Amino acid sequence: RQHLLLVSVLEMWMFLRLFVDGQQLPPLRVIVRTLVHAAPQLALFTAAMLMTLCVSAGLHAQLFGAFDATHASFGPALTAQFSIIIEGSSLSDDALRFAPDEAYLMHYVTNLLLFLILSQCFIAILVGAFDAAREAEAEQRVDTDGCPPGFEPAAEDGGAER
Repeated sequence: RQHLLLVSVLEMWMFLRLFVDGQQLPPLRVIVRTLVHAAPQLALFTAAMLMTLCVSAGLHAQLFGAFDATHASFGPALTAQFSIIIEGSSLSDDALRFAPDEAYLMHYVTNLLLFLILSQCFIAILVGAFDAAREAEAEQRVDTDGCPPGFEPAAEDGGAER
């Protein structure tokens, strides 16, 4: 077990080093900058997703807790909702038998809200951060073109006296 923990720690260390070294390697620089620009918005997105997941689990526990053991309390309902995010929502026969309208409602709300709308938010955050990273990369390239390391480009003076 200690060997597996050591391997996991070393792999995590190499992953973190990739971000540090990624600032120096041109192919990885854009990816690292994209993740840096996207981190605050992704944290807010994750918090919103977690709140949505908790509300959905609470609704499932209230609607189906008396009939379905997977939604008997909040903990199992939260676990079931998390697996729905990973695997997709399906209609339970028990839920359809006891509360058909609510089962269809929660099925469509879960699939539409969590898969379509929130995934588009995630993609939009990454695309916006990628554009910001590309602009920063282009600005840095313009700033350093033609100058040796450690030197700054001279300001062009159009009206110099003779």
